[in-house]
Formats: sequence, C-alpha cells, structure tokens
Amino acid sequence: MKKLSIIVPIYNMEKYIDRCVQSVLDAKLNDSIEILLINDGSKDKSQEIMDSYYKQHPDIIRVFNKENGGHGSVINFGIDKSEGKYLKILDSDDYFNTENLKKLIAFLDKNEEVDLIITSYYKVFENSCLKQKLNIKSNEIMPLESLYSIFSGNSNKENINYVPMAMVTYKTKVLKNCKKRLLEKTYYVDTEFNVFYINEVNDFIYLDLPIYNYCIGRADQSISSQSFVNNYNDHSKVVHSIIEYYNTHLFKTKIHKLVTEIMIVRLLNTQYAIYGYHLKKGYNSQLQKVMLDFDQWLKQESPYLYDKMAIRKYISLGRKHNFNKRIYRPFFFKLAIAWEMMRGTWKKYNI
Repeated sequence: MKKLSIIVPIYNMEKYIDRCVQSVLDAKLNDSIEILLINDGSKDKSQEIMDSYYKQHPDIIRVFNKENGGHGSVINFGIDKSEGKYLKILDSDDYFNTENLKKLIAFLDKNEEVDLIITSYYKVFENSCLKQKLNIKSNEIMPLESLYSIFSGNSNKENINYVPMAMVTYKTKVLKNCKKRLLEKTYYVDTEFNVFYINEVNDFIYLDLPIYNYCIGRADQSISSQSFVNNYNDHSKVVHSIIEYYNTHLFKTKIHKLVTEIMIVRLLNTQYAIYGYHLKKGYNSQLQKVMLDFDQWLKQESPYLYDKMAIRKYISLGRKHNFNKRIYRPFFFKLAIAWEMMRGTWKKYNI
C-alpha cells in the first residue's frame, strides 16, 4: 500500500495542470504516492494532458474521466478509488511545495497511526504569499480537545483559528468509513469535507510544514465576493446540509460536537455576510425576504445556533431592523466589525 493518495479534481484547467502535477512528480516518490487525476467533464484539453502524464508515469498516476458533477462529486469518487494509507486533496489550479511534500512522506514512513495530519500552507497572491499556520505545538500527537482550543481562540494575519482543506491530510480509512458524502454540483463543499470527516477523528498532529500553495486571484474563484453573491444558493445548500447533519448526527463525544459547532458558526457568518457585505449594490426587498426567511429557518431548525449568531453585531442589528437595506449593507457591516474589534470579539468564534 502506498503512503499517500493525492486527489486532483480537474475541470477546464489545461492552463494549470502541468504546474500542479509536476509539483508532485518532482518529489520522485513513485513508491510512496499515487496521483488520482479525475476529469470532471472538462471541455478543454485537460483530458489530453492527463493521458499524456499517465503514459509517462503509469506507476504513480491513475486517470479517471467522469461526467460533470462538481467538486464534491470528484472528492466522493476519489475517496472511493483511493488506495493509499492517507489522502490529500490538491486542486488543479494549486500546487505543492515539493521539498515539504518529501518531508511529509518521510513523516508518514515513521508514523502511520494518527487519524489526521494538519500542516501549515501558503496563500499565494500575484506578487506575494502569506503563510497560514496554527498557534500550536508541532510534531506532537494530540487529542481533539487541543484542536477545539485553537478553534475557540483568536486569530491574526498569520496564526489562524480554523483548518481549511488545504491544511488537512486524513487517514483514508477515516474517510471511507464515514457514511456521509459531499453534495454534488455545488460550490463550498470544503466545509462539509471537514465537518463530516473530523467527527471520525480521535487524534491529530500538527506539522509546521507548508506543503500546499493555495493560489488566490482568479476572478472566477468561488471565494471572490462576486462568486459568493452569484452562488448564494449553493452556499445556502451547504448550510442546510450541515445543519441537518448537526441536528441528526450522534456525536462520539462532547468535544466532537463543540468542534463542529465552531465550524458551523464560521459557515453561518459567511452566509449572513453574502448579501450584507459581499453584495456591493443591488440589495432590494426580494433579497431582504431571502435574509428574513433564512434567519427564521435557522431559528426553527437550530434555536441554539440561532442564538449564538447574535454575537455578531451585524447580525443582531440586521435582525433588529428586519435586514432592512438601510442597515444591512457594507457600510454598516464595516462599522459593526470595527465595533467588535474595539471590544475584542471580532476574531473570536468561541460559542
């Protein structure tokens, strides 16, 4: 069995595949790694490029071609097909630090029991990069309680208090044993990825080893303000899916539930902010009704989480004024953030 499966979702990424795949191949770890190149119905030359890599490296590369189903469907498919001891996702427009990937494999050669490995990573902009890491002891296996302490604390520009997909490497068995699968044809399923699977984790280790280079700047990226607005319904579907999971899942321990709640609060913060902050103009009575309906839905589905969201000043103000467009807009959103920053509550997600 190989040490690591790397799932590479591909959809119309002919411009970026070479950089992505080569960052793994250059590590020359053919005996330890498998790369699953999964074409999600691309219409460009992605498949040709994938086939070329397979012909050159059949001992490390596996190629799959499936109908378009979105990022979540590729991850679901990849989990089922993966044969490595551990599993990591690498989006095809991003790339690995080759030398640090070698160090991860060296670590896996000596450690095969921990459920989750968290590593630092870089946000890569056009002219700069920013390291993102956890303010936690490195190279020590810890129980999930330690991750809760990080999640419920403050963050700053470099030390963050959450764990995006770019930071995680799961034991493949953990993912395969989980019965939940990600939504298909839907953006923002990365939150589902961690919420569902972290609840199967008993312990983790943090390595201050920036492996993943997360490239930011493409206008069509799902994290841009315009994409949040355009794909509001997708984000809402993810929220509904995760709230349903939260309401029906039998959590292994109280800590598992608390960690999940903090991740959900982060997701809900974004949901409320899409029309209050990311939408620069055009907020109207129809969108106001969308916000009112969502807020009432959350109150009905999870009164506990509904009450916890009142810690955000822009949400409590929005509720007080029925999400009226005079209040629920970027100007007041920024004022609410400034007010919370003065009080020292803005960066805290402790619930």
